[in-house]
Amino acid sequence: MTATTQVQRDTPPSRLGESTTKLLEYVAAIGIILMTIHVLANVFTRTVFGQPMRGTNEIVGYLWLPAIVMIGIVVSVVRGQTIEADIIYQKFPRQIRREVRLFTSALSAAVSLGFAWYGLQESIHALQIGEKAPASDVYVAPITLLPPLAFATLAVLFTIDALRAIRGRFDDEGFGLLDTSGPDLLKDANRD
Repeated sequence: MTATTQVQRDTPPSRLGESTTKLLEYVAAIGIILMTIHVLANVFTRTVFGQPMRGTNEIVGYLWLPAIVMIGIVVSVVRGQTIEADIIYQKFPRQIRREVRLFTSALSAAVSLGFAWYGLQESIHALQIGEKAPASDVYVAPITLLPPLAFATLAVLFTIDALRAIRGRFDDEGFGLLDTSGPDLLKDANRD
């Protein structure tokens, strides 16, 4: 069950979750394009005018990249396009696989919730003090809200995964080398 390939859709994107995921994918893609344009503009001004654009490293490192990465993590979990090492897992009997999936999903939800809580505390602090990137005047406090939001979303997704494991949704998982479909939380939720 390697889920690093594109998942084919059987149903049109009609549900709210599917539409939201598509929107997040577009936002991340546009962010990558805008970040690339920003970096190229910095290279151009440095080469042609001998003066780089002020704050480019901070804007890219503290604003563009965290936004793109946090969105990408959530979308990859929803799409089931994460790397899974299931060499041992696939050899377990069905009931043990269900329990392992439940445990790992519940643990992942708890850890994600912990990261969300810690990130929220840090984000509130950053907003209160008006945090700026080190050695520059680039205001980065608002972007600190994105990691707690992403981790809270991941906690919800892992909780859904744990509940689906209890109901036996993964009992008939395929582990063949040619199985590239991977789990898709939204597609599978439509069948429930």
